[in-house]
Amino acid sequence: MLKALESVLLKAGYSVNTVSDRKTGLQLFLQYKPGMVLLDEEFLPRFHHRLLQFYKVAHRSPGIVIFKRSQKDLSGYRFLTDEIIEEIRVPFKIEELLVILKQITNYMQIKARALFYKDLLVHVGLAVPVIIFLVVLLIKN
Repeated sequence: MLKALESVLLKAGYSVNTVSDRKTGLQLFLQYKPGMVLLDEEFLPRFHHRLLQFYKVAHRSPGIVIFKRSQKDLSGYRFLTDEIIEEIRVPFKIEELLVILKQITNYMQIKARALFYKDLLVHVGLAVPVIIFLVVLLIKN
């Protein structure tokens, strides 16, 4: 199933790295800083706040798709970050997964644009007093 999923994602244009243990997964996450992570619910930390601590260490908060097999409530993970976290029940249809991935990609593009414009406004706001000061200096001379 993993190989089939990997080939579908590659055909859809995604870059894919697969791991089967937590240690390798954490190392790859820190090394590549992916924009999106697909996780089996067994890979989630037992305590919700540990995921947030890991994001802070990695300086990255990706979009996450959690493959859910049990009836366990995973809603606590949704409120940890300002990024998107989606759950998909196993077994699932490939089309359903591709729709979720497209939604996450669109959301993250919109968020990146919003952050760009927010940062731009902050920089312009910080530059205005300097520009006013320079204009005053030019007028005095």
